[in-house]
Amino acid sequence: MKIEDITAVIRPRAPWEAVDLGFVLTRQHLPKLLGLWLGLIVPWWLLCMAVFGASWWTFFLVWFLKPAYDWLAVFYLGRALFGTKPGWQEVIRGTPLPLLRNALDILVLRRFSPGRALLLPVRVLEGQTGSAYVKRSRVISGHGGGTALSLMACCGIFELLGACGVAALVYALLPDLMKPELAEVGEMILGDELQDPASLLRWILLFSYLVAMPFIELFYVGGGFGLYLNTRTHMEGWDIDLTFRSIADRLEIQGTKEAKPDLAGISLPAWFLVALSLGLSFSSALAAESGPPSEKLPEAKQEAAVIEPGKTPGDTMEKVLAHEDFKVHKKKIQVYRQNGPKVPVIGGTLFGLLFQVLVWILVVALVAGAIYWVVRHAYLFNRGVGGISSSKMARRAAVVMGMDIRPEALPSDIPTAAWKLWSEGLGREALGLLYRGAISRLVAEVRLPIEESDTEGDCLMRARQAGAEARPDYLSELTTVWTGAAYGGTLPREDHMLRLCEAWPFFQPGVIAKPQGGAS
Repeated sequence: MKIEDITAVIRPRAPWEAVDLGFVLTRQHLPKLLGLWLGLIVPWWLLCMAVFGASWWTFFLVWFLKPAYDWLAVFYLGRALFGTKPGWQEVIRGTPLPLLRNALDILVLRRFSPGRALLLPVRVLEGQTGSAYVKRSRVISGHGGGTALSLMACCGIFELLGACGVAALVYALLPDLMKPELAEVGEMILGDELQDPASLLRWILLFSYLVAMPFIELFYVGGGFGLYLNTRTHMEGWDIDLTFRSIADRLEIQGTKEAKPDLAGISLPAWFLVALSLGLSFSSALAAESGPPSEKLPEAKQEAAVIEPGKTPGDTMEKVLAHEDFKVHKKKIQVYRQNGPKVPVIGGTLFGLLFQVLVWILVVALVAGAIYWVVRHAYLFNRGVGGISSSKMARRAAVVMGMDIRPEALPSDIPTAAWKLWSEGLGREALGLLYRGAISRLVAEVRLPIEESDTEGDCLMRARQAGAEARPDYLSELTTVWTGAAYGGTLPREDHMLRLCEAWPFFQPGVIAKPQGGAS
């Protein structure tokens, strides 16, 4: 590859301007790059999903092999820059062996290098390995390493935002029968749903990541490649080399023109020689008229021109240096310096300062979210021995959804009373009594912070957050039966109602006895 074949405008650029150059190159060749990913990388993803499903191993393998994906992009961009767009055969023929030889280094030893996009062209395009690569990478990193770190952080944030955006789009397109509520989505993420490899949530997250990652990763590699080109331009003077080459080509073309018989057709070198000879003749005539050169020199230089008899050149030099013309003048100035530590700016640019502001905003948001969660779930931390809350617990609710849940308003043996109502044909009242008793026991015994404005779903969510002590499985089954009877007019079968009474979990040992099964 010849430097004069470069298709981009080569000149020294600011670091982020060089990143923008890489983005432009990536955007110009994006369809071809995505085609390479689709043909060479997506089959690997499909194989991982076929073997591991949507497990964490699939996420890990897809993420871990990013440097191998970047190798293909750098290989293509390095040749496209010189006007040669490699095809499938050239990519397949030119990448596997070098990639395997460097696999240990790029996937293990330097997998977490912050300047991966900046230094990968040193291996892919220059073929440097071992100590030569180490020396070369130090030189390259010394010029653009800070910007490469900022570029990696920014692309990582955009990759996360892109995956969240795709996930939100998939959620919006789900049918209503499959679409959970937003509160349930948060509960699924914080609960056991995310740990199930076969869950729909896991597949949506994997799909969102695989859709967003290629676009951000290709532009990340392109930005690092632009930094690499700018670094070499600064160090090796590519712009100067290209300028001299263009001048040489222009002179060569002009020198090959045929000479004409008239004076206007004389070539440039002939005119240059004639002008040079006339200039020398004229300067010689002026020198003859002006006398010896020493008479026209300044006083200090005249003394240096002649060495006095009996003195060495060193003595003459000291005398000359003692002259006023060689005196060193010193001047002291006061510079105001602001007290206090300077705020470090990544890369020394405005973009780096904005990135720091975004990071601090993210940290403050995370801390505020953690404080809100602790305050919202303070009941989890305010329990004494045996689950009894401290005196600082909030006032318990007395009425929830229009139902009186005070313990004194309920019978002492709730399941027996509910079964008696069921036997009398009052099924809705029996289920209501069971549900009211369950909510009352959760508030009185488990100290669940149920509020008067909570719905059935809110009560169930609080029970699940409280853990096994709040019997969330039983409450979930009872809530389903109760809402079906209250809002849909559907009563359960008699054996189902009997099972709910027998499985009543809110007994205090030695106080309340279980109802006898089969009572009627």
